[in-house]
Amino acid sequence: MKEENVIMILESLMSESSRRFSDIEKTMKIKTWTMALNDISDEQGMIGFEKAIKNPNEFMLSSGQFRELCVSGNESLESDGNISWALVMKNLNSYIRPVFKDSCISETIRQLGGWGNICLMETKEEPFRKQDFIQNYQSIRRRGKEYNPALSWHSRREKKFIGYDSKEEIENAKLKIENIEKSESKMLGILAGKQDG
Repeated sequence: MKEENVIMILESLMSESSRRFSDIEKTMKIKTWTMALNDISDEQGMIGFEKAIKNPNEFMLSSGQFRELCVSGNESLESDGNISWALVMKNLNSYIRPVFKDSCISETIRQLGGWGNICLMETKEEPFRKQDFIQNYQSIRRRGKEYNPALSWHSRREKKFIGYDSKEEIENAKLKIENIEKSESKMLGILAGKQDG
């Protein structure tokens, strides 16, 4: 969650509290809450904030209690994880280079060793891989970031666009991937130049 959103939520909740906080206490709370909520998305933070302001208790919540409000009742993330895993399994094919519209799926696969690693798993491994996938997927989704939707897997393989609804979306994704790959190549060139020099 962005620090400015943490501060806004914290100041609002402190103003509702029956206790008054010193400037030092406020500064310490901001540091603590920012650390405790660093993997919570801004959307989740607002969900937690809505729940917190409806709380009839006039005492200030701890950062851990607030965090629980942000993620509790968020079974949708686990449900999304299950749906995403089913999408991965449905398209499991080592002869394609998948491009997932939900870039969090691609990032999760990267963190689990890549597309080739997923394709090589044995049937008996599937329940464990699924569990790892869902846990990583939830954490990645909470960050609220966009990632490269294309997986690096045999660049000669044909890209398969998964989850896209229209040709326009696919064309936009192709441009995005092209820009990302150009930036990565440029960065690798710069790094290679530094190592040579």
